[in-house]
Amino acid sequence: MKNVLLVTLSALFFAGCVGTDLINESPVEPEDGYIVINAGKQAIQINETISLTAVTYDASDNPVTGVDVTWASSNSNVISIDATGNITGISIGQVTITASADGFTNGTTMISAFVDPNTIASIEVTPVQAELDVGNTVLLIAVARNGNGDPISNTEFEWSSSNTSVASVNSNGLVTALQSGSSVIYASSGGIRSSDIPITVRGNAKTGNFMGNPNTSYNLSGRAELIQNDGSLLLKFSQDFSSSNGPGLYVYLSRTQSIGSGSVELGELKSVRGAQEYTLNGGNINDFNYVIIHCTPFNVSFGWAELN
Repeated sequence: MKNVLLVTLSALFFAGCVGTDLINESPVEPEDGYIVINAGKQAIQINETISLTAVTYDASDNPVTGVDVTWASSNSNVISIDATGNITGISIGQVTITASADGFTNGTTMISAFVDPNTIASIEVTPVQAELDVGNTVLLIAVARNGNGDPISNTEFEWSSSNTSVASVNSNGLVTALQSGSSVIYASSGGIRSSDIPITVRGNAKTGNFMGNPNTSYNLSGRAELIQNDGSLLLKFSQDFSSSNGPGLYVYLSRTQSIGSGSVELGELKSVRGAQEYTLNGGNINDFNYVIIHCTPFNVSFGWAELN
């Protein structure tokens, strides 16, 4: 009787990794989401009050309703904000407004308070982000605007980089990618600065599309990118990544389509949907040709992405 019970239980557990009919796809978790602040304008007059709104999104960029958002100002003596997102100009200056909620990445925006509508109230920089290969450049364009939103000509800007070893910027806003990593660039003038412009410098990279193991009925889709960052490897899954669910799913880098000699475990799969990242310290991009999603308890690979 004990043997029959053990066989029955084993069959039920094994079905968790071999039969998609018994698997329910897990929903997108709120911690995969983010917040976007809608300000309408980036500068207000002293004693002026305007309302901000915050929109919450899940990892698939779908709006999420019913989320309690908390508001904060980096300096309430310059611009105050109440619990509903109403801001009021108190004194001349610039602040960062933050909207936060449990399980969501904070949303931020920079807003200035001014008296003279002809002075610089905000600075816009385009493009708003950039990804470069080492040695490449991108020209950032800054525009100063007054309190009415009109451009102010002949404005001189000071440019800054948060990580000059990764990306440098000259007095004209020309950014040069120096080595793999990340930095933020911003322009400032008259005590007002622009929002941060994220700059990502890619190292050597391989990419590939996920596919399900043809010997199983599992679904696997999306894209993987393996990036060499100095002495480490960064593995990134695209926003549209999706995997069938199952117990004990782990991410591997491997030379071949199967787990074996030369394969390296990067950790448990963080989510069956959405963008995610994994890091391997001391890895070499040339040592790996595949990313594998593997059900470790039952030694079954759900599928892989071949990297080229």
